[in-house]
Amino acid sequence: KNTEIDISDLIVVGNNNVTIFYEGNDKYENKTSEKQIIPIDKQDEYSFDVVVPSGVKVGDDANITIKLPSDVNGNALVYVGSQDPITVPVNGESTMVPVSGLVAGNNTVKVVFSDDKYAEQTVIKNITVEKLPVEITNNTIVVNAPSDSATLAVSINIPGAEGNLTVIINNKTFTEKLENGTAT
Repeated sequence: KNTEIDISDLIVVGNNNVTIFYEGNDKYENKTSEKQIIPIDKQDEYSFDVVVPSGVKVGDDANITIKLPSDVNGNALVYVGSQDPITVPVNGESTMVPVSGLVAGNNTVKVVFSDDKYAEQTVIKNITVEKLPVEITNNTIVVNAPSDSATLAVSINIPGAEGNLTVIINNKTFTEKLENGTAT
């Protein structure tokens, strides 16, 4: 009769040295088997995903979520754009990672994971970051046109904005550089 013993909790990734001993009985002598090596590879196929947020604007921090099997225990490397990688400990199914320094446009997020049980996998996603809207109101752009002069003064105030202020009057273009969000 064959006897099966579940050793799945005893084996580990790598080479497992196994020796089998039969203690014998009244009919059979005891016997020790030759040492056998049972190689166990890391698990190649497993559930791994990265969830990125939508609606992110310049200056916002974004929370990405790393989803893995419940028995993981290791580190993930998170690469965002050209920033240095972030090492994130992952223990369990879901790990949230705050990322900052996102620029307008598409920001590539690459997450690399492996541990003692699971083989290395990589997931790549994009976070689309929107530019901040500019609301032009009477308080944002001020036009002063004195009735007795041909001098027209236009100023703009958008806190923290960089770039240029361009005014077009009768097909003539006037451009001033914004300094600390202000130009005149």
